[in-house]
Amino acid sequence: MPFLFGSGHSLVPLVLSFAVRAHATSTSGAAAWWASTSSTPEELHDNNSKLVGRHGNASSEDSEMTSALGLVEIVGMVLAPLLLVRFYLCFMKPSTGRVRGRRDYERILLLEEGEVSQPQRPKVQQAPIAKAERAEAIRRFRADPWSRLCDCLAAVSGCITACIASVASVPLAAAIRCALGRSAFILDLGGDTALACLLSAHHPTWARLVGFFVALPYLVLACLLWPSVRDKMHAGRPPLDEMPMPECVTGVQVDCILGLLWAFLAIPYLAIADFSMAVKYLLAKPTQAEAMHYMALRRIVGAVGEADFQLPLQLYIWLRLANPRGLLPPLEHDNAVPLWLLALNIASSAYTVFDAYNFTRKFAALQTQDNKQLFWTRMCSLGQGLMPASLLREFELQQKVVVTLNLSHADIQSVAALCLVARKSRVLQSVTFTDCRFLLPFCNSVVDRVACRNALRDLILCPSLRHLEFRGAQLPPEIIDDTVCPSLQKHPSLRAIHLVEPDLRLVQLRNAFADRLE
Repeated sequence: MPFLFGSGHSLVPLVLSFAVRAHATSTSGAAAWWASTSSTPEELHDNNSKLVGRHGNASSEDSEMTSALGLVEIVGMVLAPLLLVRFYLCFMKPSTGRVRGRRDYERILLLEEGEVSQPQRPKVQQAPIAKAERAEAIRRFRADPWSRLCDCLAAVSGCITACIASVASVPLAAAIRCALGRSAFILDLGGDTALACLLSAHHPTWARLVGFFVALPYLVLACLLWPSVRDKMHAGRPPLDEMPMPECVTGVQVDCILGLLWAFLAIPYLAIADFSMAVKYLLAKPTQAEAMHYMALRRIVGAVGEADFQLPLQLYIWLRLANPRGLLPPLEHDNAVPLWLLALNIASSAYTVFDAYNFTRKFAALQTQDNKQLFWTRMCSLGQGLMPASLLREFELQQKVVVTLNLSHADIQSVAALCLVARKSRVLQSVTFTDCRFLLPFCNSVVDRVACRNALRDLILCPSLRHLEFRGAQLPPEIIDDTVCPSLQKHPSLRAIHLVEPDLRLVQLRNAFADRLE
């Protein structure tokens, strides 16, 4: 960077001199420059005459020089702090050590010394490297100003991300996040209901439309859930495990009668289920995967069935009541509804649409290879074959995850998606499966065994992972010998994996490579 720090016509000393002169000299030069640039030729002539009369026999060349100096002083005052900050950042040493780079070099040293087994590759004749040259190369690694600045910014960004992940892993933060989500759903539903009640006095047509669009998601849900509801009620089970139903209804075996009963009971049943789940899980996530999938499906259907129709209607009502600049015909009762309530409902509907679109796009790409139709089909069967979206978010955003759900309904694609999210996470440090029996069918299957091994390999090779436990069942010995142990020995920081033995004891598989690095 010779233009910035070199001798002669370097930029920093020049700007510093301009900044010093800006405080030492008066502002008459800047004023003269402003007057010269913002005046007409006649006013410029008059101003020059006044300046000549004030300062003696000053010429027009002196005035131009003064205006140029004033411009330079102003530019110097603006640029000097920015350049000083850049100078400081370029030459300051990063506050945190470059742990990743140091571990890479330590691993190279171990490989060169033969302490770690390396894969068999064709030997290439290379000149031996002296220890002094190698030490000098390590010392000069990323020692230039630009690399130091990039390392410093990366360290700051990593520190902020780690702090956010550690806060998100705290139970209180999870409870607050659940409370905000449930409260937003209740306020959205309550705001639309209140709007319909306020409009019913003077604008009954609008009130009926708003009320219909509030009930529309439950009509759509009743149609989408009918195949799953029919199979469950034939087996004597309620449509939702969280909401029981009288045995006189669940015991009906005739599809025609069962369809009529569901048509009459679907809307009140689903509305009560929504309210009860929102209150029951106000501060905690559901304990069953089916409840998680239902709440996610309700959010998507609410966006498609309610917000897509509710949003244009409420925008129209707001324009008619506000009537900006009198563009629309006036209404007799234009103050029937507070405009802030309408604005709040409009913002809530817009956010619902945006959140549902992002949810479908993201999790369909993760679990069904971006096949949205297949994703919708599985969601309508209450998540058969899918991982809960909240569990995927935890693997992506938190440092510590304890999986207590029964994942026996998940297929191998969703398990692979979960492990892939874990491998891509930069903050995940601890994973505990309290019941890993859902992995046993895939480990013992001829078709899914390879995919299961790849999924376990992705999970173990998460770059920031420090702790991993598999409880509840014993993994097959061939999976441990062929996948778990080799993947563990490649990890630079995962020192052990806790597994269950046949006598239900928890044992450790040690990582000799990570122990050497420590």
